[in-house]
Amino acid sequence: MKVSRERRPDIIEVLTKGIYKVFADMGMKFVSDDPDLEIRYAFGLASTKKLKLKPIQNESDAIVDIKPDDDGTATLLVSIRDLKTKQDVWRVNASRPVSGPLLTQDEVNRELAAILSDFPPDG
Repeated sequence: MKVSRERRPDIIEVLTKGIYKVFADMGMKFVSDDPDLEIRYAFGLASTKKLKLKPIQNESDAIVDIKPDDDGTATLLVSIRDLKTKQDVWRVNASRPVSGPLLTQDEVNRELAAILSDFPPDG
């Protein structure tokens, strides 16, 4: 999956900062040398119907307001991969209507914390 950074780099920056903060608040440390996990995300998909997602054991239940056919809906997909086993270990997909001004960084951080609240999976 490829995310275009040219279209809305301001939103990508806010999401990236939010994802770093939420996972750091969970006690995770970001490292570039020999990481255990890789966090991938995509934002602004036109329709979730275009996604061909293979179910995984730890699919999150924190799916929020999925309305893939609505106009003006932003979608965020976060997938976490175990780099040792090369397996996807957790995934969440959330959508929300887009209207009004952009959210503040604190508002985005709170929404991301709610979306990512059931990571890591039990067991």
